[in-house]
Amino acid sequence: MKTALIRFLLFVVCHVLWFRMGKVKEPVRVLILSFLLVGVLTGWLEWGILSWFVYALLVIAYILGIFGMMMASLRVRILSLIVKEGDRGITLPAILKIYNRDKIIKNRLARLVGSRDVYLRNNKYHLQKQFSLFLIHGSIFALLKKLYGFK
Repeated sequence: MKTALIRFLLFVVCHVLWFRMGKVKEPVRVLILSFLLVGVLTGWLEWGILSWFVYALLVIAYILGIFGMMMASLRVRILSLIVKEGDRGITLPAILKIYNRDKIIKNRLARLVGSRDVYLRNNKYHLQKQFSLFLIHGSIFALLKKLYGFK
């Protein structure tokens, strides 16, 4: 169990450093490579199926729960922008200049195309992959909504 936690912390450090080194176009690929890299580099530690399983679950929970929300949550990004401005504050027009609807949708679509989850053909977006981590996230939320009785 301890080795799984150590690996998970190394995974977090690894992908954070990777993201800080430069512009990352495919964050999911960096997360997967970080997962594998840490797994290979820590091969000298005592391995066990349970340890691997716990490590994988921690990484999946992080990607879907924490990392996914940080990347997707407009609320968190706006709060970060306000914190960045400090005592000077920021006006609504300045926020709207950064986060207008057209820009948000274009950025989101560019990310989906960049991650090869969708492609553009004849000015229409199509699903490129049958399996995607983004689809898992959406499926889990849809399932939870059904379980809780939300429409």
